[in-house]
Amino acid sequence: MIVDNALIAKIPCGAKISCADTQNSFAYARFVGGKKREVTGWDRAIGARIRMQRELLGVSVTDLGLAFGGTRQKVQFWERGENFPPFSEIPRLCNLLRMDPNYLLGMGPARELTEKEIRTARLEIQSAAAGARTEALQSGRPLQRRAKGAA
Repeated sequence: MIVDNALIAKIPCGAKISCADTQNSFAYARFVGGKKREVTGWDRAIGARIRMQRELLGVSVTDLGLAFGGTRQKVQFWERGENFPPFSEIPRLCNLLRMDPNYLLGMGPARELTEKEIRTARLEIQSAAAGARTEALQSGRPLQRRAKGAA
């Protein structure tokens, strides 16, 4: 469909986004037409796949957020299905979590990981998170606050 010289795609939840906007094509998740929309089962399913893979690797929400260049809150939004990483960053997220993008989007089966792959992925995420913490300390930026009750 073409509207105002922009190509528009219909998304399963009913939202419409520009197909040319590869940077933010999943950013429609929280707001459609300026109004907050309800989280759908499709959104929750993608979030659940992110959470399952993160938990399989034994990685904290905070470490995944820092390794991805964001915060723990960003990952929590993804896991609840309230928001998604930018479309252009899905390959990077899937590489960090060692998951197939088709599986993330519900279009393919999950890939079995060996113990070695799990350990390697966990160490890669944890070292990237440690590097982000060190960089924040050296640059004087504040570290993200711990969740209430976190040690």
